[in-house]
Amino acid sequence: MWIIESDEVKDWLTAPDSWTLAIEADTPPQDSSNPISAAAAFLSQTISTNSDFPVLTYMGGLGTSENLDEVVHGSVVMMKSLISQLLLHIADRRPDIDLDFLESKRFTHKSSMTLPRLLNMFCRLLDELSEDARGNAVFIIIDSISRFQGSMEDAATDVLQLLDAIEQSDVVMKMLLTDLGPPLLMEIQERHITELSVPDDVDGGRHDLNMEVLDGDTSLSIEEFQASQRRSDKGDESDQDGQSGISSSEDDYLVRT
Repeated sequence: MWIIESDEVKDWLTAPDSWTLAIEADTPPQDSSNPISAAAAFLSQTISTNSDFPVLTYMGGLGTSENLDEVVHGSVVMMKSLISQLLLHIADRRPDIDLDFLESKRFTHKSSMTLPRLLNMFCRLLDELSEDARGNAVFIIIDSISRFQGSMEDAATDVLQLLDAIEQSDVVMKMLLTDLGPPLLMEIQERHITELSVPDDVDGGRHDLNMEVLDGDTSLSIEEFQASQRRSDKGDESDQDGQSGISSSEDDYLVRT
């Protein structure tokens, strides 16, 4: 698969620091079954299988509300999904992480289901995760943003808020965005975020697609990233005691809008 084997995807997988990659086709896909969405699903599955990092995936073409009486922007549905996936990961693999803060009225009140409140909750979860010794990285794959319920302009604004919010986190964030749509793509380009442009005539016919080889190559890239994280964790151990006295109030997690 041309997308998976591209230098941009390999750099995104192996870079030791936070990295956002935007994948956009020269001709936007007409339906939810397309090579870019297939690549996003493949990466999500392969990273999940070969690492202990949270891999949070949202497929925009599937995230629409069936309740016609309720206006729910795709970004709100997306954040609920990302938070749910992260909570499930913590419950399954990091049960020692303290989540008592979720009992606060700030997060239990119905008004917490707005996008700013959801972003606040997500950032707080990331901060709790960053203090866990078993890993300090999160992968987020958001596919088919142009298919979010609501306007492309609203989707662009909301995704940019997510990008701004996670920049404040100490967690290494690996963000993959696909099928962005013109408004968000323009903003991404202004921010000098790495972009992979997928041509209409990708030359994939010279050899048969070998999924076993593709999975092996991708797994090696993931292992390279994990090795860099292990080296980083060892280097940070001596700094943790000095930071243990730092406390944060809930107001520290307000997202600037």
